[in-house]
Amino acid sequence: MAEKDEQKVSWLKAISSHIGDETPDIIYDDIVARDNHEAPDVDLFVSGAPCPPFSSAGKRKGLSDERGWLILVSVKYAVQKRPPIFVLENVRRLASKKHVEILKKIKEILKICGYKVHCELMNTQQHSIPQHRPRLYLVAILKAYH
Repeated sequence: MAEKDEQKVSWLKAISSHIGDETPDIIYDDIVARDNHEAPDVDLFVSGAPCPPFSSAGKRKGLSDERGWLILVSVKYAVQKRPPIFVLENVRRLASKKHVEILKKIKEILKICGYKVHCELMNTQQHSIPQHRPRLYLVAILKAYH
């Protein structure tokens, strides 16, 4: 887990203690500096990289925005640690003409690494999530787990 805001970090730690989690989540303040070889293995890796670099509400700079690179940090973790399931969630504009090459490359890399990749645009409200907006979901499952 990555979070820089100290108030949010204290909330995350409080939540861990209240659910009886004896080993609280590791919270990285700089996810880019994380050594993936030292990071814990997980069975399910879910990433919601910052959306503004790809969003119509943001500046749409993609990888020219330093926050845009965080999507690749998530892919790097999946490639190095090989969690059985990797879920990447972002705005629908990631699949737009302007950014589709980034999405294609991510899918290609994951396939080369042995993942079966599914990518779909879904309206979260249709799945009982209290937001009415389309989101892009990429789900990658290691072929060994199919």
